Amino acid sequence: MTSVFIYTIISCALFWCIYSYRDRHNMIKGYSPAELVPFYVLMRLVPLFMMQERGTSNYVACILDAVVLAAVCFAASGMTRSKSIAAALYIFSPLPVICIAVGGTKMIIANIAVTAAALVVTGIMSSKYPLSSPSSFMRSYVTICTGIHFGGYSLFAQRHSFSELYNKHYFPTFLVAGLLLITAGLVMLFPAIRNYGKQGSTSGNGEDVPAISSEAPEKFGKKNFIHIIILTALYAAVVFFQLGSHTSPETSRKFNSNDPDNSEIIIDLGEYKNVSGLQIFLGPESLRKISVSAYDEVEREWKVIKEGEELKTAFAWNRVDFSWSVRYIGIVFSHEDTHFNEVIVLGSDDSVITPVNTSAYPELFDEQDEFPGTEASYYYRMMFDEIYHGRTGYEFIHNLPIYENTHPPLGKTLIGLGIRAFGMNPFGWRFTVAVFGTLMVPLMYLFAWKISHRSGSALTGGVLLATESMHLTLSRIATIDIIVAQFIVMMFFFMYCFVDEMLRGGKLSKQILWIFLCGVSTALAIATKWTGLYAAAGIAVIFFTFLIKHCAEKKTLKESMPYLLKLFVVCVISFIVIPSVTYVLSYIEFAQVYTDKDIIHHAIENSKSMYSYHSNVTDSHPYQSEWYEWITDKKPLLDAINSFDGDRVSSVATFMNPFIAFAGLAAFFHNVFLWRTRKSMAAQYLSISYIAMLMPWLFIHRTVFIYQYFGCLLIMILLICNSLRSMKGSARKREIITMAVSAAVFFMFLPESTGIAVPRTYIKHVLELVPTWIFE
Repeated sequence: MTSVFIYTIISCALFWCIYSYRDRHNMIKGYSPAELVPFYVLMRLVPLFMMQERGTSNYVACILDAVVLAAVCFAASGMTRSKSIAAALYIFSPLPVICIAVGGTKMIIANIAVTAAALVVTGIMSSKYPLSSPSSFMRSYVTICTGIHFGGYSLFAQRHSFSELYNKHYFPTFLVAGLLLITAGLVMLFPAIRNYGKQGSTSGNGEDVPAISSEAPEKFGKKNFIHIIILTALYAAVVFFQLGSHTSPETSRKFNSNDPDNSEIIIDLGEYKNVSGLQIFLGPESLRKISVSAYDEVEREWKVIKEGEELKTAFAWNRVDFSWSVRYIGIVFSHEDTHFNEVIVLGSDDSVITPVNTSAYPELFDEQDEFPGTEASYYYRMMFDEIYHGRTGYEFIHNLPIYENTHPPLGKTLIGLGIRAFGMNPFGWRFTVAVFGTLMVPLMYLFAWKISHRSGSALTGGVLLATESMHLTLSRIATIDIIVAQFIVMMFFFMYCFVDEMLRGGKLSKQILWIFLCGVSTALAIATKWTGLYAAAGIAVIFFTFLIKHCAEKKTLKESMPYLLKLFVVCVISFIVIPSVTYVLSYIEFAQVYTDKDIIHHAIENSKSMYSYHSNVTDSHPYQSEWYEWITDKKPLLDAINSFDGDRVSSVATFMNPFIAFAGLAAFFHNVFLWRTRKSMAAQYLSISYIAMLMPWLFIHRTVFIYQYFGCLLIMILLICNSLRSMKGSARKREIITMAVSAAVFFMFLPESTGIAVPRTYIKHVLELVPTWIFE
């Protein structure tokens, strides 16, 4: 319910602000069906389906609301300049949305009663003076609507009641604020009614709307290549700095309690020594249980020190703590296959003790120098979801049973390329991801240049991405998020090239090329992660929006038909055939490992399994967050943390550069404003792209994290660039300030993106600016 209220207030506020601006400048002549239909979908159907649980009452409320909307349009047709304005104002009022979300009989009656009262008052006034514009009543209308929203939030989301207004210990803040705002709105309404008709039309002062300020378009030349080379090289230096160890224990031995020759390990230290624990580098399995025992030579029996100890992380050092004076240490395995790559015996001071019988287990004691000691940070081990994606890349290479099957295989196949080149070590499994993260910088530069045809905007886009904290973190972790993000940005870039070429009346051959490249990017994205499907839906909305706009300029459908038929064939090949074939082919490794099914059956069955898995992941997680928390950068995700001597902490966190997070959010609202008031094609394209990337997460109720917002974050960078060039004054000065501030914030938080060890006091007093930020 909270999600619905937040979505509603943001949407209503955005509409009211733009409406007020357009009304002041006499720009409102009504709304076309092409505008009212999306308005209705956004303000009725989206909130309805955002709710995790819906019943008959919710659908009944939605149907009755449609009846009320029809009544508003009918009644307003004889009162106002345009019934479509009345329909839009009713659609963007919060009371009907609350009514649909709650679905209660009382709320339905309240909505009908309030609407009827408003129509009666409007009818009485318009009987004397035609109501040409509701601008005279906008302040009171917006104030009342805000009060209704706050009151509804308190009553239905926070579960307060009116009786709590008399509570002596506390009072419901939002309910009190809502009642005060409703009262203030009603008070403001009476003088507006009294003065109505005396001042004539208040529809605006007829001011000219300022055009978007822009410099003359530039040609892409030598300067731009220099920008790209320098920016990419600098970012690559940051990404690959201490990316991960180039070596790790690789020789291994498999154990299983059902195998008599490999069911246990007995370590002989030669004499009794004080042991503080073991460090075990686990192989390709995770979550393996062992029991550790010490042999008592006096009583001639084994005494269990640790029973059912779980080794959690594959390809990482797992510590087993105990304090014991012992000569013989026994390790017994569970029934599952368990690979040990290396075993370290730690003395009382954490020094390494070498057993005397290492020859009995040569694979376990041949790489003792690979042990990093007490400072075994992320640099030497897997962290967060690397345990799934990096490990699966290794399994693909060696045709092992596949552990991670909750995402399509292509991303893990690409991660495996780095493992093939550099081995199964942290640098190897992170290499491909680092390359993709680096290549995204020149792509963002090109995208920003394509939109603006200005070197300043292009450089700003590249610098903002290069100084984005989440982008850097995801570029240094062996997960598939940066890979699918690269393909998604390519999708939007190529589609923008198509739209630009189409609206300029460019060659059909170039349009077909851009569509084809967009389709290939879509195929790669979907075969990497299903987030590509969400982006594909956004691409479809953009495609049809601008195609309809383009075809509307033709005189007849007959003139458009040859062009549409050619485009239809290209789209079928690009967005259906190529993605389908690519998706199926990405399952080659599955068919090689599990030969009981062909590749097509693997693709189908695993897709069903993925859908079932993601639909049922609802377990709580300390770092989970909702979409409305992402937009304010509320809760970072802590990927890895290690404490070192000297009260130093090394942690890796996924979070946005705070400056870009809030500047991007403001830029989104500004671009919607530019779209609606100045008819900016770039603003419209980017605004729809951002909405398309965020909208699917409004309907998802499984456990999600802030990195799901990464696709939106990339679009936000372009929104910032477009806003900076669209304001009055020197765009260059604004861009320099923006790049400088972003870089300053980025370097302040650099330790949390790269795992550089810093004093705990630096984290406490400098980085944890928000109470919900936890970096140590």
